[in-house]
Amino acid sequence: MRRSGRPNKIAPVFVPANGRTQSALLADPERLRSKPDPSLLDPEPDARHAPVVPVISTFFGIVIRMYHADHPPPHFHASYQGFTAFVRIADGEIVQGALPKNAAKIVRRWALDHHDALMANWTRGEALEPMELIPGADQDDD
Repeated sequence: MRRSGRPNKIAPVFVPANGRTQSALLADPERLRSKPDPSLLDPEPDARHAPVVPVISTFFGIVIRMYHADHPPPHFHASYQGFTAFVRIADGEIVQGALPKNAAKIVRRWALDHHDALMANWTRGEALEPMELIPGADQDDD
């Protein structure tokens, strides 16, 4: 009789392209002491190895990020409720992607108000230096 619907035998979690499974390691205890066989590892990178993108500001649920050593023109990435946009620093215009209309207006106004700080972060990013946080639009004086 099975407990909790579990099978009686251990089944491999995945079968890599080479057809070998992790359960093959269990048959040889000596192999358990050695380094893992790279051919048995999952070839797909996961989120733990994704590049770290510094968050330089957040406001009204909008997250602003800037990559280190990113491609020109100087820009940042804005995300809001599943939308993402590539925003040019020079004029705050969305070059690629989309944001909801009101969020796009807020991001554009914020980019124009903080142009110098954004360009300073862009320069730091090119030099692979730490970026500084920039106050969000929710902290700006009207």
